[in-house]
Amino acid sequence: MSYYNTNKPTAKDFVDYLPRGNKVTKKGDWYLTNCVHPAHDDKNPSMGIKDGDTQVILKCFARDCDKRTLLSYFYETVPYYLDKKRDWERNKKRRG
Repeated sequence: MSYYNTNKPTAKDFVDYLPRGNKVTKKGDWYLTNCVHPAHDDKNPSMGIKDGDTQVILKCFARDCDKRTLLSYFYETVPYYLDKKRDWERNKKRRG
């Protein structure tokens, strides 16, 4: 079993794993940054990240980019999700 923090990631954790060069500003509850959607060449920060009641909330204010695509970026970069995926794959191999 791998060792990792069982606490779910926060908006700050998402901000910590943004691409290099992304601008980040704080406005109220939101962190504003460049959108991570691969089809959105975002030069001016237009994506918001904030803590919700049960999960991190993402919103592209400029193009309303697909939330699944935005989340997939973080699922592939934030260690919490990488560890969960690795554990799931390991358990799947044991069962199969």
